[in-house]
Amino acid sequence: MTEVLRRFQRQRAAADVPLVFYSGHGIEMRVPNPWRPLQPWGDLC
Repeated sequence: MTEVLRRFQRQRAAADVPLVFYSGHGIEMRVPNPWRPLQPWGDLC
């Protein structure tokens, strides 16, 4: 049971990294920037 919990926490920690990355950049992508091409996933963050 402990091993299952440990594996679940490890998967969750790995899944949290892209979420933090994209949420951090989502605000940045909402700022109008003529030099940056339109990012379709910018509004999803």
